Amino acid sequence: MPLKTDELRTQPLGPMPTPAELGSAHPITDDVAERIAESRRQIEKILTGEDERLLVIVGPCSVHDTNAALDYAERLAHVQDLHKDELFIVMRTYFEKPRTEGGWKGFLNDPDLDGSHKIEEGLSRARRLLIDLAKKNIPVAMEFLDPNYAAYLEDLVSWGCIGARTCSSQVHRNLASNLKCPIGFKNSIHGKLEPAIFSIKQALSPQVFFAPDSTFKPSIIQSKGNPNAHLVLRGSGERSNYDKASVSEAARLLKKHRIYSQILIDCGHGNSQKNPEAQLEVMAEVMRLKYEKRLPICGLMIESHLEAGFQEVKKGASAKRSITDPCLDIKSVEKAFESSFSLEMLDPLHTTKAVR
Repeated sequence: MPLKTDELRTQPLGPMPTPAELGSAHPITDDVAERIAESRRQIEKILTGEDERLLVIVGPCSVHDTNAALDYAERLAHVQDLHKDELFIVMRTYFEKPRTEGGWKGFLNDPDLDGSHKIEEGLSRARRLLIDLAKKNIPVAMEFLDPNYAAYLEDLVSWGCIGARTCSSQVHRNLASNLKCPIGFKNSIHGKLEPAIFSIKQALSPQVFFAPDSTFKPSIIQSKGNPNAHLVLRGSGERSNYDKASVSEAARLLKKHRIYSQILIDCGHGNSQKNPEAQLEVMAEVMRLKYEKRLPICGLMIESHLEAGFQEVKKGASAKRSITDPCLDIKSVEKAFESSFSLEMLDPLHTTKAVR
């Protein structure tokens, strides 16, 4: 018997359904599909400046309880109704967590928070949640981390993100070029813009690559390119990059590389140094730069949950508080938008109505 040289460190834990099989088990209706397509169209108009509303990506740092996510969505729908002329809100439904030093990898990997790693259940529960949110007309945002998961959920996503740890990955460039939703690339964890900008250029263009299809059959894929790839500024561990000089420099670099979409600002991470309350200060400055200084900013991202702060990752953790990065509570977000849109500095928004 020949000496075995492969799969020496592998322990199979069981088969998985294919994306096609999971989609058949949890299908979307024509009505849901049209709502998702329309939300993508509205985001595209904001990215190009045709629609002058502010794109707001807001919600938990990570989803760990689907009922709490539905509760949060109800509150978010109320904010959208109040500010439909000024905002287009997309809810963060992040099911994967990139880890620098290890830890919980997200709902898809471990939905029960106990190390049982029921990945099939995580995917099923995530897909059901996204369908329920679409039925409520709540567009959703996701970070695409593991490309193997993308095919299970991408048909339900209105806005996607490639994060700071994967912004220069060739695999993620290929993936982004093939996704149907607008995709934001964050600057690197060290604050450099070039890796994200080079990735945007690649994602905008057709790519040929090896990947599984919806039945997980190995295939050669030719993408058409994603015309709505854009830059997200998230700062770094050393400094923020949402100030006027930083945004202007980012705009200059984008123009140099013939990328013409606007810029989205992440109010958390390096821009707030992970202080959740500081997100409100970032938000106020971003809105001032957009409406008073007329910089090419299309929107912002906020980490927010039903309750403020964060808690330890463990089975039975409170459904209402983040188990990853600390978050603002939803009431603070509601108040922030209410006060922001009553300020005189936002007069240009009301005198130049958003294009529909």
